[in-house]
Amino acid sequence: MGPMGPMGPMMGGGWGNGAAGWIVTAAALLLLALGTVALVLAMRRAGSARGALTPRPLPAGEGAEEILRERYARGELTGQQYREALVDVLKDRYIRGELELDEYEHRLSVLLGTPVGEPRREAEHPDQTVLHR
Repeated sequence: MGPMGPMGPMMGGGWGNGAAGWIVTAAALLLLALGTVALVLAMRRAGSARGALTPRPLPAGEGAEEILRERYARGELTGQQYREALVDVLKDRYIRGELELDEYEHRLSVLLGTPVGEPRREAEHPDQTVLHR
């Protein structure tokens, strides 16, 4: 066997091209490392930008009712729109289990101005939403 190993010089059995082989290998590894760092930085940046879009938890007292009160105070909602929205919020809180039935009925009766247990009158217009027992 010759100095090039069993495969000969044309079959890759040699020792490479000296220092040039090491330089190409080092450059390829450096490019791979830089690409990895760039990818990690891009993912972090995308993660922080996505975090800006996620809803922040509301502080106490700044729930849906508070937002509706503020909009009503600014004149963005009529009295009827305000009451209907509050009824929707109460329904949602009851459905999610945040309110017991008696608390839901009490708040609803206060909101609609009818005592608990007293039947509510029918809507005067077909497009009005009124809750019935």
